[in-house]
Amino acid sequence: MSRCWIVPNLTANERGKICRLYQQEKLSEKIIGMRFNLTEAGVRRVLRESGIPTRYRNGKTSDRARQVGRPRLKVPSSEISRLRSSGLSVRAIGRELGISQGSVRRRLTSAA
Repeated sequence: MSRCWIVPNLTANERGKICRLYQQEKLSEKIIGMRFNLTEAGVRRVLRESGIPTRYRNGKTSDRARQVGRPRLKVPSSEISRLRSSGLSVRAIGRELGISQGSVRRRLTSAA
């Protein structure tokens, strides 16, 4: 039996069951697809249309705006500027805030 790619023939009740199985029962897209005669892509489409983020294989949720690379610096430039105006050196500011000297310099030049 082949599974369909397009999901126009699902009722609102069936779509609700798919969402519930995915969110509450933590069933995989493959298992849900087998129950409703859908492909995994079809299940993902139903979930996407319902506004539910899909999981990776490790169980975490995915979002379209994933952070790539290193996490952003969470130290405000105003804090760096305040410490610099109080007379601390770039090295001392870096040690105080737990960031590199280069990050301190970059923030100081961008704030100026």
